[in-house]
Amino acid sequence: MTSQRSYLLSLILIFLAVGHLNALTEAFHPRTAPSRYPADTIKLLDSLHSYFWRTNIGYWVNQDLDLFSYDHNTDMIRWNRKHWDESYGYIWYDDFRVLYTLEGGQPVEELKQNYDLQTSQWINYTLFSYAFDGQGNKTEWKWQRWSAEKEEWINFRLNNYLYDVQGHQILSVSSIWDAAGNEWLLSQQTEISYDVCGADTLILTSYWSTSDSAWTPLGLRRNIYDQAGNRVREHMQYWDAGSSSWINSSNNISLYDEHDNLLQTTYQHWDEGLNGWVDRNLTEYSYNVQDLLSLYVTSMWDPSDSVWQPASRGLYAYDREGDESDFILQVWSQNGEWINQSHKRYVYYKVLSLQESYPSSEISCILTTYPTGHQCVRCCGLKNSQSYILNVYTLTGSLILTRAFNGDQAVSSWGHIPPGIYILTITGNDQIIHREKMLIP
Repeated sequence: MTSQRSYLLSLILIFLAVGHLNALTEAFHPRTAPSRYPADTIKLLDSLHSYFWRTNIGYWVNQDLDLFSYDHNTDMIRWNRKHWDESYGYIWYDDFRVLYTLEGGQPVEELKQNYDLQTSQWINYTLFSYAFDGQGNKTEWKWQRWSAEKEEWINFRLNNYLYDVQGHQILSVSSIWDAAGNEWLLSQQTEISYDVCGADTLILTSYWSTSDSAWTPLGLRRNIYDQAGNRVREHMQYWDAGSSSWINSSNNISLYDEHDNLLQTTYQHWDEGLNGWVDRNLTEYSYNVQDLLSLYVTSMWDPSDSVWQPASRGLYAYDREGDESDFILQVWSQNGEWINQSHKRYVYYKVLSLQESYPSSEISCILTTYPTGHQCVRCCGLKNSQSYILNVYTLTGSLILTRAFNGDQAVSSWGHIPPGIYILTITGNDQIIHREKMLIP
């Protein structure tokens, strides 16, 4: 469930930056903020508020509001985007939403719908479908677009993935839909090679040549890592068919501190006239005392003055648990000062926020389900003559069942609780003496 949630949240952050679920984010995060919560506590993203800076009045103005919904297993099932409107009144109106369908904790469909203000209806737009193997590796991704004229989904793009025995993705093959021939046509493939540590060192991209009925080289990326596993160089080349050789394209060089924090990345492009690498931009990173990214500054190389000129910077703020709460993007003006451009504010809520306690190794609870659907739980390791209270919580912390019982009694009447994962606690002498997760099938 954790990997699935990370996967979904990663998609959302990508989509927010460029409008497509598989593009790059607007700012690179070298390190993920560690959670300061106990291991059995989960923190969920509740909303993301986006603002833009209105220079003439000098304050932040609403732009977008993203709201996230989860099921009783804390798996994301809906992401709704609202947009701020000042043309016909200062109101939020629905822009689009993404509905997630899960099977066995894996996302198998993502349906994006746009909101039609004239008809006040949700209109289908795109549908992403996924397939997974027995190890949870994604083996297929299909992109379909809605045809309002035909009132059906039309195939658009298909990706198939292959993995090695270690679970590393070694091949990705893309196809595009040919409506005339009613078939998938090969388009592009990516082959990935790894070193003994599992780091991707060589990524070869090719396109399908229909005239030659063969794969033709397109791009090549070589990654170099230091002994700590940090990527220190990313070398990009493109294939020149005329000379049948690889031509340099770009070069990314990264430096790290003693804590493996990324300090700077220099982007270079290949100048054929000079027959060498030429600096283009430089991004420098700073961290707070908790080793969390607090600032990055991107500068552009000015060849006329041979100096780095500031271009943009991002400022990060975190809550007390170390999760990102605010991000502000600023640009460098011709007047030599930083000007606000955009602001994102993250709001979370935590689940499993029960009183701190530790499961007793002497207590164990067993759930029994009978053919009639009746359920009961019996806990071993309790004192027979003592009174206890059994509480059942959802993963969002809502109390849904309370039963008082003696240590030698079974607690029943669970048939009305929907299937899912719950938190069971046992209280004795006014303190929680046992807590565990329990699956109700």
